[in-house]
Amino acid sequence: MSIIARCAHMIAKCLLACGMVVSFPAMALAAQAAGYEVSVSPEVATFGERVVVTVSLKGYDSIESVESIRGLQVDITNIDENILTVDSYKTLIDDTAVFSNKASYNKEQKRVRLAYVNFDGTLPRSYGAVLEMVCTVNASLKDGGSITLPVKVLMQTETDQQVVQNSECVITYGSAPPVESFDVEWGGFEYVYSHGEWNPQTHSYDRAGWSDSGTGYAKVTNNTGESASVEFSFLSTRDEISGRFTDGLAPMEGPKMLRSSESVTAYLELQGKPLAAMNAASIGGVTVSIVKG
Repeated sequence: MSIIARCAHMIAKCLLACGMVVSFPAMALAAQAAGYEVSVSPEVATFGERVVVTVSLKGYDSIESVESIRGLQVDITNIDENILTVDSYKTLIDDTAVFSNKASYNKEQKRVRLAYVNFDGTLPRSYGAVLEMVCTVNASLKDGGSITLPVKVLMQTETDQQVVQNSECVITYGSAPPVESFDVEWGGFEYVYSHGEWNPQTHSYDRAGWSDSGTGYAKVTNNTGESASVEFSFLSTRDEISGRFTDGLAPMEGPKMLRSSESVTAYLELQGKPLAAMNAASIGGVTVSIVKG
């Protein structure tokens, strides 16, 4: 290393000690520099939801012609406290032996910064993601929208080239979408057939038939903002047994219209005497068909 280069290193150390930004001499680009990308998760946040912003190097771990990095500064700016609250920020570079490897947040300047300086080597090639910021969208916001955060990256390569790249990330936010779902509650559909009691006067059985002990039902609740039609059907697997649905009093014929927030419960009544003894045997299946609109 030349005397001039050593002096430059000493000056840089002094500047960092004073809390100033390191500025190395700019040189003409002769080799390829690593690019970078910014990811935001989730893509659309709801009021009060946390958002993770990650800055990653592109090609640094995979392209041999990309120069190694000995100095790296990443700035995320325009962090408006009225919209975003910074919860945490950290360097994703696991290297404590270097001169500087620190993330910081300047509230007045609305900026999160990563400062990495390695005077005795370069950033290992294995790194992709280098900075993570976690923030929360203000829960008291009334209107949806988006905020653009400029992202500036300064790199100092091993050949003393200074590279400056600018980009941005957009955080989009809004209210939670309405719940669009149906709740279906299933009974156990457990039936027992009773032959009843023999009546010697009529020479027949009284009170013969099926009993479900309150388990033979299905209930549907419409949680959407639209009306929907609901239809219940039973398909028997035994020719001698059939079934129909009732509302508890009268038979249910065809689909039932449900407005938003309404519920309907259907009860399955079985008819027919089984031709053989059954024990925990399946006698058919129940289908609930739902059509919105």
